[in-house]
Amino acid sequence: MDERDSNIGGDAVETAPSCKNCGAAISGQFCSACGQSADAHIPSILGLCHEAFGSIFSYDSRLWRTIRTLLLRPGQLTVDFVEGRRVRYLGPLQLFLWLETITFFAHRLFFETDPKIGDAKMRELLMLAVLVAIGQSVLFVRRRRKFVEHLVCTSHIWAVLMIALLALYCVLPAVGHVFTHLRIGVATTYVAIVVTFAYTALAFARVYREAVLISLIKAAFLLAACAWTDAHLARVLFGRSLFF
Repeated sequence: MDERDSNIGGDAVETAPSCKNCGAAISGQFCSACGQSADAHIPSILGLCHEAFGSIFSYDSRLWRTIRTLLLRPGQLTVDFVEGRRVRYLGPLQLFLWLETITFFAHRLFFETDPKIGDAKMRELLMLAVLVAIGQSVLFVRRRRKFVEHLVCTSHIWAVLMIALLALYCVLPAVGHVFTHLRIGVATTYVAIVVTFAYTALAFARVYREAVLISLIKAAFLLAACAWTDAHLARVLFGRSLFF
């Protein structure tokens, strides 16, 4: 019997569609191998705009989910990262660097006219973040955590600092004319320090499982020591400290 007649009823055998990106068979709306959508047609201009901004402004996007958890549950992002729950959030360094870029752009837009000073501030802030991570590894040496875990915790704390600075950079110029005696730079620095201190203490309590009072003391000591060290190193490296 001819093979063409062996198919009873003459029904053609349908093959599963393949992914345009990796070639794997697709059984649903997305490829199980690479995650690309099964719909690979050329989008319209409106479709391109939706693709560009839809995921950013979506309530459940990784960006907003990360920021919600970062602000409402201090230290939880670090805990989730250490315990392996990572795909739902932005990476710690990715989040920090993304926020830092936006924050310093806002600073340059509203305050700074010399780009060299802005770049120096960014380098000093990064140096301070590394000092805080090293300080954490000393303060919590008995916890036997890897240095990367301390660095992740610091990245999340510094991300909150960037959000606080960004908010202040946008708000203070608007109210500065009301309080004519207000020195914008000094006010921004001190408010940011208070916010960072409070958040650091709460984050330490969750990440390192310590009492809030002990975390407050350690956070105060750590930030004060790192600020002092940063100020002296900045004077050596940059000629002066741009924050302290």
